[in-house]
Amino acid sequence: MRTLLALLLCCPNTAVPDDRLIDGLWPSDPPASAAANLRAYIRGLRTTLGDPHRITRVDRGYLLHVRPAEVDALRFSALVARSEESAAGGDVARAAEILRGALDEWTGVPFAGLDDCPALRTEAAVLEEQRFTAVGQWVEHELALGRHADMIPVLVQL
Repeated sequence: MRTLLALLLCCPNTAVPDDRLIDGLWPSDPPASAAANLRAYIRGLRTTLGDPHRITRVDRGYLLHVRPAEVDALRFSALVARSEESAAGGDVARAAEILRGALDEWTGVPFAGLDDCPALRTEAAVLEEQRFTAVGQWVEHELALGRHADMIPVLVQL
């Protein structure tokens, strides 16, 4: 169920086709009962989430209903976008502050413990690249603000 939830969270508020979910759950050799197993996992996940309406059947897939504040990747992306707006408006200090907040939201490796799913490894790589890009933007802003010495430990770590 953790893998199924992660696959649904990769596309929040978007229908994920059954075949993509099945490929994610059984990447090498899905059992003949994969479709039935998927339905059973969905039922179990609905029960675990405590709200049967959080996951709905849409066409030939499932949609997980989430609010942006519930998904750390969505919060991170929203903060990065706000930072870009501030930088475009010339407020580099505010852009740096917002990016620092976005990076502080980052905790651990995306989808840790679910490494056996190729789709989640790919999504984790995309998220890591987004984080790395945000770190680069943050460092650039901090350097533009004259905070060179503060960035030495960050750059050494990178």
